[in-house]
Amino acid sequence: MTGSSPGGLFGRLFGGARSPDATPEPAPMIAVAPAPAPAPAPTVPPSVFLGDHRVLTRTRHGVRMILDTRDIILTPILLLEGLWEPETTQLLVDILKPGMNFVDVGANVGYFACLAGRLNRPGGKLWAFEADPVTFEYLTDNVNLNWFFDDVELVHKAAYETSGTLTLHQRQKYKGNTSIGQTRQADLDTLRDASIAIEVAAVSLDDHFRANDERIDLVKIDVEGAEPFVLRGMRGLIERQPEMRILFEWSPGQIRGVGEDPAGLLAVLDDFGFDLERVGTTLQPVDAAALGGIGHAMVLATRRATRVA
Repeated sequence: MTGSSPGGLFGRLFGGARSPDATPEPAPMIAVAPAPAPAPAPTVPPSVFLGDHRVLTRTRHGVRMILDTRDIILTPILLLEGLWEPETTQLLVDILKPGMNFVDVGANVGYFACLAGRLNRPGGKLWAFEADPVTFEYLTDNVNLNWFFDDVELVHKAAYETSGTLTLHQRQKYKGNTSIGQTRQADLDTLRDASIAIEVAAVSLDDHFRANDERIDLVKIDVEGAEPFVLRGMRGLIERQPEMRILFEWSPGQIRGVGEDPAGLLAVLDDFGFDLERVGTTLQPVDAAALGGIGHAMVLATRRATRVA
């Protein structure tokens, strides 16, 4: 090799000049992996404003829904993403099959109820409980909008420990946080929200299903802290339904906000021999001690094959 400049592979890679009469060397064989293609953005569902605070949209699972534009919890997420609580949504997709029966306690505007209606047909039945009168109108419209007329019962009552009436604190912006628990005024001021106390009808699930001996496969309970009351009002139903699973919101702060001890909710489930799994991308077994350190989760309760005394 002639010339004073560095040559060869080193020169080609790092900029050194080569003598024109130097013997060329083969280009280095450097395998470069192609850059991964970017993940496709989720398709934003079409939406149409209908007036009077109502907007029509469609979820990623094909459910048509009318939403309240005054709500700033559920409505913005569904309009932008077409999906609400994706891990819980996927759990229902995995569990519910045609012919299975589903009870939705705290159905709100019907996102999960209508999804269940698509999953458990033909042959499945649906019961949806919602106490808020404004929200119940949206629930009714959405069930009708998806042509679920048969084997559906919409119950305009709060599921509770006993049947009668109770006070519901109806939130004006954070509508999904409507609850029997009263939010502190300082917190409402921070959120620029308001709450109105209204009287609503209440019924225990034991009373509602007393004359009904149909199998129930899954009960979802999401009632902003009132879950212990609902569970105590369905002891008879749990006794009669050994295969029934319960999907519930675990929110110890909200449970304390309605004057209940979160440990009491877990004690009821343990008395009936339920194992617990935290809902995530997968189901993870969890016990009462672990849940004590978790501020919020959806939890699936499944009866153990052999009840522990």
